[in-house]
Amino acid sequence: MGLSITAIFICIQFSLPLSLGLLGALSIVRFRTPVKELRAILLRRLWRGSPEFRRRVASALEEILDHRLSDDFLAERYAYYRRVARGYGVENDAYLDVTGEFLTRRKAVVRRQMKGLLATSSSD
Repeated sequence: MGLSITAIFICIQFSLPLSLGLLGALSIVRFRTPVKELRAILLRRLWRGSPEFRRRVASALEEILDHRLSDDFLAERYAYYRRVARGYGVENDAYLDVTGEFLTRRKAVVRRQMKGLLATSSSD
């Protein structure tokens, strides 16, 4: 596309208003035509049209959540945050109790949100 534009500009190089007008026209055409990614289109169509695909995605996400957001993982994160705070000499560590409660509740909240997202109808 760049080569064809260059060729057009070479042909009309002696007319500045014509060159700028053509440039404007080409930019309007380019930016008014959305470029869609094939992957996004494919995933959207699969999501809307295939209950089996939605079940497999839900199953994969469930497996990821079980593996990644395990109680051991969250406890390790909390211990890490506490060590870092102590390492920096933080005296008032009351926020760590709130962080611990957040990490404890996070797993259930993420699961609830994922169920809401994955329970969409095929008309979405």
